[in-house]
Amino acid sequence: MYLAVSLVFFILVAISLACFFVYIGDMVFIGHDFATTKKGVNKVAEILKNLGLGSSVFYDFGSARGGMAVGLSKIIPELNITGIDYSKLRTLEAKIWSALNFSQAKFVCRDISVCDISHADVVYIYQNQKNTDALKNKLQKELKTGAAIITNTQSFSGWEPKRIYITHLNKPAYEKLFLYVKE
Repeated sequence: MYLAVSLVFFILVAISLACFFVYIGDMVFIGHDFATTKKGVNKVAEILKNLGLGSSVFYDFGSARGGMAVGLSKIIPELNITGIDYSKLRTLEAKIWSALNFSQAKFVCRDISVCDISHADVVYIYQNQKNTDALKNKLQKELKTGAAIITNTQSFSGWEPKRIYITHLNKPAYEKLFLYVKE
């Protein structure tokens, strides 16, 4: 009996260590993932409702483990959400998280630069400044007129946001949402 318990314990520790090193490798080779806070998710939902975009096509660029997309789908279930991330591990996690939460959000593992976004009504971006700026030309070229772009924490240099939302009133620099509308 003691041997069986020890074996199970050893297997669980080995699996935990393997998962830890896979996560570390994902961060080192793919890059840091940015998680939107619950207040941020709620604020995005509020923005979409105020803009009349509650049943629109929504893309989450750099969706990571799916927290934003799944959280938003719980608040606005009629929203057609697709999360896009370059990491296979994060996309797999997002798909599992979505299924466990009975979410309609879809997730694909793909390079954002090759995605067709011409039918998007809303694009949400929470990435580092370099990646955010790299998307400017794609958004300008491919998005339809009137499409909303919401960035978290990072803003587009040279673009004037229509509105800036503070999600944490006691820590205004912590998480800001920038709303842009394609003209």
